[in-house]
Amino acid sequence: MLGGLDFELEIKGYSPGVVDAVLAAVDAAAVFDRVKFTGWNVTLLAEIKRRRPDAHIGHFSKQPEPWMTPAMYEHVVVGMAEFSVADI
Repeated sequence: MLGGLDFELEIKGYSPGVVDAVLAAVDAAAVFDRVKFTGWNVTLLAEIKRRRPDAHIGHFSKQPEPWMTPAMYEHVVVGMAEFSVADI
């Protein structure tokens, strides 16, 4: 269980139709309150949060690139977190 939630649903894709389909499926299964939506695409995650402010959102962070110093990697992760809609 994920902090009181039962499902982690990784959102993949790049079109607004993905959000429509995911929300429709989750609502049809009546499990919205048990799902944490996660993924790399902050735009789609933000769209889910815009449409459903009560959505639980988690954002994946990248692994550091081989050329990144620890300080550079920290800057990237913290910068993404500042603009993320993630709950955790």
